[in-house]
Amino acid sequence: MPVKVGKYLIGETLGQGAFGKVKLGKHTETGVQYAVKIIEKKEIAANSMAANVKREISIMRQLHHPNIVNFHEVLISKASLFIVMDLVKGDELYELLRKRGHLTERDAKHIFGQLVHGVAYCHEQGIYHRDLKPENILLDATSNVKITDFGMSAMTGLVNEAGNPNALLYTACGTLYYCAPEVLSNSTTGYNGEKVDAWSCGILLYLMLVGRLPFESEDMAALTKLIQSAPVKYPKSMDPMAMDLISRLLEKDQHKRITVREARQHNWIPKPTGENGSTNAAVSSAAPSKVPPLPSAASAPAATQANMTNRHSAQSLKTGEIPMPSEIKRGQSHSGVPQVVGMGVAASESMKSLGSDGTGDLSVKLAALSVYHGGGAPMMLKFMADTLPGKSDAKIKETVDKLAGADIECVEDLEGLAVELADRNAFKAFLTGEAGVPSVTAMRITQRLF
Repeated sequence: MPVKVGKYLIGETLGQGAFGKVKLGKHTETGVQYAVKIIEKKEIAANSMAANVKREISIMRQLHHPNIVNFHEVLISKASLFIVMDLVKGDELYELLRKRGHLTERDAKHIFGQLVHGVAYCHEQGIYHRDLKPENILLDATSNVKITDFGMSAMTGLVNEAGNPNALLYTACGTLYYCAPEVLSNSTTGYNGEKVDAWSCGILLYLMLVGRLPFESEDMAALTKLIQSAPVKYPKSMDPMAMDLISRLLEKDQHKRITVREARQHNWIPKPTGENGSTNAAVSSAAPSKVPPLPSAASAPAATQANMTNRHSAQSLKTGEIPMPSEIKRGQSHSGVPQVVGMGVAASESMKSLGSDGTGDLSVKLAALSVYHGGGAPMMLKFMADTLPGKSDAKIKETVDKLAGADIECVEDLEGLAVELADRNAFKAFLTGEAGVPSVTAMRITQRLF
């Protein structure tokens, strides 16, 4: 039975995640459908996320563009927030690449042209996405790009991570495969958000044309080194103009790297004919005649079209169908799609389960936690700080203390429990029941292991 909230009839659930549900909303006067993200106030308070939610909404209020999943309004009840956003009926770029391996140059030009059109608009508003990747790029029913998930975004004029209202950013955040070298440098001098987004766009263009990422490794430290120092290797068959554009975007020196606004003027990108950056060349439905063999996948986050409401659902993927590093066994180094600490309210759901039963990628997830081994309680605190960004030190310590009361005193204990239970729902139930951890906190811990 639909429930009326303001001028909207709230209907079926499109997705569900750590911070609430995404439901279909229909405006009672116009009949237009929207995606409505519903967040319980008690969950925001319990997880100290008020500042993050306010920041994300403040940023999204500023954005109104045909290549962005647009925010419409927020309704507030006694118990909940209702965030009304565009409903995108289509697919992700991630899914398109998973199915086809790589795109034709024509299709890549169409998608990339609209992508830089939308990102350049964000930059003109002083907003930097900081987590551009295939999962956050939706394609609507007519193949137009819609950029989503501004949970890690920053905005010029807002107080930044260092407490200063300037243009430089300091938090290492995003998905490692798409992170710029300067984000990983641990520099105290800060980085330029515009140049970071430009780097991510270069990675995306390479991925669309080649069918694999330019920097790949199963080890987090090795991957970081590749990003920071390894040259990009281009296929001999690549269009020289496309290669020139990618090389300018993947310039390791951020001071020499072109901006997205400059990339938009590059000769490889057709000049747009519509307001959304369209070249009137919709993405073809056929796959390329030759799709290169893809490496088997370790893990990769994916979201359904409810992703436009900041990743409040996920769909299962089969291993070996996307261009990601090889699967590894437990005990080896970090793998999958590593998430760098510093996530925002929406992006904290970045690590999703592959198996329909929630256990398909358990060994891969556990392998990623080897960096926390051998450190006892101090590394447990570090693990929780990385898993629960935005929480105060006091809240993190409180969580660690609750787990210790249930005989979970280190990361190795968490791993042992995960292996013993071998089920994400049972694992989460233990955290909330035996340890007394708040449900959203338990969800986020569970997502690190399953």
